[in-house]
Amino acid sequence: MTQQLLALARSGPEAAATRTLSRLDLGALARAAGENWIGLALARRIDFGFVAPEQPVLIQGHAGLLEELINNLIDNALRYCPGGSSVTLSVVAAPLPELAVSDDGPGIPEAERERIFERFHRGASEDTEGCGLGLAIVREIATVHGATVKAEAGREGRGTRFVVRFEPRPDSCCVQA
Repeated sequence: MTQQLLALARSGPEAAATRTLSRLDLGALARAAGENWIGLALARRIDFGFVAPEQPVLIQGHAGLLEELINNLIDNALRYCPGGSSVTLSVVAAPLPELAVSDDGPGIPEAERERIFERFHRGASEDTEGCGLGLAIVREIATVHGATVKAEAGREGRGTRFVVRFEPRPDSCCVQA
């Protein structure tokens, strides 16, 4: 819980003055973050995949915060999916840069899909560990990046798909690296 509270403090608007956004490849960042979860996915018998275009998907961002966002989304999917499930981390470039984590687990009821982003809110499945901050952190980090995040039903109504969409940002807001 301490780590989650620190991450929430680092991602909040109060810390904005200490952040510098730079040009980065969302696909490469997602691939690197995703590789850290392969062992856990295999241990839990979850098919973990990655899909991204070969060419870079460039955005203005803070690599550390975005890695935290990706890790929280993957952790959430692996935590709530039973063995034998599939989880996919994906990045697309158009029409807007987008990062998604999709699973074919139990899903999230439509009535809960907005509340799960509230601090300390936990879904109906209380039998898993967690403090209810992971998705609140995801939303804070998305906001810092001028992005939106939402939970939607997975493919064919099974599971959940978390989507982070990055809006174009004026170059004047960010320092180019």
